[in-house]
Amino acid sequence: MDPAFHEARQRFTKKKPVPSQTPYKKTKFQRQILRNPYAQALATPIRRCTVSVTTAPNFFLQKFSLIRHPENDETWYVPQGLGKKTPKEISEESDASLKALEQEEADAQDEVEAEVKAEEVDEASTEDSTTAGPSAYVLTRRYLFQQLVKSGSPYHRGQTKLLRMNDSGSGRLTHLLNSVRWRTDMDSYLLDLMRRRIVESLVHFALMVEKNDRKYITKCESWDEVHELKHRGCLLFLDPSEGVSENSETIFPPLLSTMATNNSKYGERLPVHNLSLLLGEEHISRLREETELFRDGSLYMLGRQATVKLQMLLWKLQGYVSLEQAPERSAEK
Repeated sequence: MDPAFHEARQRFTKKKPVPSQTPYKKTKFQRQILRNPYAQALATPIRRCTVSVTTAPNFFLQKFSLIRHPENDETWYVPQGLGKKTPKEISEESDASLKALEQEEADAQDEVEAEVKAEEVDEASTEDSTTAGPSAYVLTRRYLFQQLVKSGSPYHRGQTKLLRMNDSGSGRLTHLLNSVRWRTDMDSYLLDLMRRRIVESLVHFALMVEKNDRKYITKCESWDEVHELKHRGCLLFLDPSEGVSENSETIFPPLLSTMATNNSKYGERLPVHNLSLLLGEEHISRLREETELFRDGSLYMLGRQATVKLQMLLWKLQGYVSLEQAPERSAEK
């Protein structure tokens, strides 16, 4: 479980960077697909949950692999894909050149294309490295993880089924799986990991807005101002901070809701994430302490290509905490 040990194991297994140039020019619909976090999630490879026997795109599943503790040689199940992966900072020179290029481009179509290319390179550096060794998947629902350690539940000790089909008859993996360790607080551990990754990404993009004048996060003074924004991804709502007087017209949305927008061909409804309910007080306090942008506002627009991964993680966390019932057990054939 030592982060340094885990990092050393994965150091030389990074994916190749995405080429900055493509042999053809993307259409407007293709660019919209790249900016659509829901389309990107549904396009992930199909995998099967070992516990609930549910087949779904692996975005909706949590991947687990094995790792040996360097101190006591105990083997543990470790969740993959939730490691710290804040995008690399863009240097002042590259940021200035990008701004100059955007100003010189008179054609709005070419401007969007240049933005997509530049941000695709940034996203390539945030991809998880490929993990060597066997892996298994569990449906990303907190209720399901809670049932794994609950006596009398049909899913009790369901984690013991993980990786059993990977043995291929040798018996070595089976001997290892008989003694592998599982965290009893895995549901809370995953929740905290996802919240941390979201806060880290929000802090990163907020600092890019403050220092480099980027447009990843836009502060909105009212709900009507949302209709005037061009780059729309999702809305983020925070409860008014201490010392800020509440407006009688302030709308407090639920954990997840949607908002209809005007004059929009794509994305007629925007998801609204109530971060105060989704992240909790501890992480909201950290977000406001480390950034000035989130210190005194309540409504923000998160948009542009570079934030798609963050929008996907917000959606994943919504599903993790919102669904209160475990999936029905499917009949195995």
